Amino acid sequence: MSSVSATVLVPALAYLLDRLLGEPPLRWHPLVWFGRWAGALERRLYRDSIRRGGLVWMLAVLPPTLLAGGLGALPGFGPWLGAGLLMLA
Repeated sequence: MSSVSATVLVPALAYLLDRLLGEPPLRWHPLVWFGRWAGALERRLYRDSIRRGGLVWMLAVLPPTLLAGGLGALPGFGPWLGAGLLMLA
């Protein structure tokens, strides 16, 4: 898929998914899960230091980013993943 068609397809697909599915309930919403996970890590591990902030970032942000990047690299899956993430945002 060319980048131009993906630029048009992904937002259109996200809009369609949002209209069809709506927002997931808070109990199942991935961004709520992420917020809880990041909050728990911050409460347990964060101290006012660059090292501790980096550790919390590495544990909270890096795993879902790497997962999304890996899934997005699968043939044909990238636009669906992009649309799903955009729909949730």
